[in-house]
Amino acid sequence: MIEYYPVRLEKLDQEKWDSLVRNQGSAFHLTAWLKTWEQSFPFESSVYLAVDNGEIVGGMPFCIRKKFKFKEAYSMPRGCYGGALLNEGEDPDIRNSIESEFTYWCLREEFTRINIVEFSRQVNTNLDTYDIKPLSTHLLNLKYSSSEQLEKLASSHRRNLPKAVDKDFTTEIIQDRQGVKTYFNMLQETARRQGRQPFYRLEFYNALLQNFEDDDTLYWPIIYFEGRPVASAIVFIHGNMAVYWDGASNEEALEKGANFYLFWNLIKMLKEMNIELLNFGASPRKHPGLRRFKAGWGAERMPYFEYNYQKPISRLARKVKGFF
Repeated sequence: MIEYYPVRLEKLDQEKWDSLVRNQGSAFHLTAWLKTWEQSFPFESSVYLAVDNGEIVGGMPFCIRKKFKFKEAYSMPRGCYGGALLNEGEDPDIRNSIESEFTYWCLREEFTRINIVEFSRQVNTNLDTYDIKPLSTHLLNLKYSSSEQLEKLASSHRRNLPKAVDKDFTTEIIQDRQGVKTYFNMLQETARRQGRQPFYRLEFYNALLQNFEDDDTLYWPIIYFEGRPVASAIVFIHGNMAVYWDGASNEEALEKGANFYLFWNLIKMLKEMNIELLNFGASPRKHPGLRRFKAGWGAERMPYFEYNYQKPISRLARKVKGFF
């Protein structure tokens, strides 16, 4: 008989869970990602498990956030991919049971909000009692040859790419806190240019590097021009897909075309690794320039969905600036 229950991160058999995630899921299901959130925010990281005769057959990672009298569960926070996973060969109904049991558990524990983001083109009818919000990303198929990949570029990318490739850029991989600090300084400059503050603090990026340092999942290049940092990207490589999660650049990067250089070299590297897809990350409608940049590489828009349950008091509280 299969049992369903939550397990805190420190009590989880992390090796077994990560082994399950390696066969499917995303980098955001890994314990390294759960640790990063728990170490950087007032979150508690857990996995809601399905266990059959002592063996993990599936589960759903999530983070708990408590503030005042509010208690919220995220799988995963800030729009990163979450949802239930199953071991290969298991009955798909177990996945539905994980989602249902997780929901019932959250309601019994009086959570004021439950939020699940699933990377799937199809609406999950098992979560039809939730409010469903369509999201989108852009996916680039990397199975084409380099010449075919070039043909798929938008005319603006075809014009800008040769100019960028001819520049005297160099690439380094971030491997220490000094590199993280350099990235964060650029991130702050990017945020100032856009009239906002960075959501993630420096401590989050330090924890990210620490938790993924013994793992090939994280690829974190930084581009220099004449010794000055100009652009960088945080990319997770998992299974047959790479996900561009975060990035930063400065005014000089825009002038010199550093982002064209960065992404073209990323595409070439991923092709050499036989990675099949490059996921450019969330493509919100309020940033049309960002959407054009992603589509310009020949990437196609893909829908996915966010599922949200909120008690009325939680909806009201989240309208208060800075509540998250």
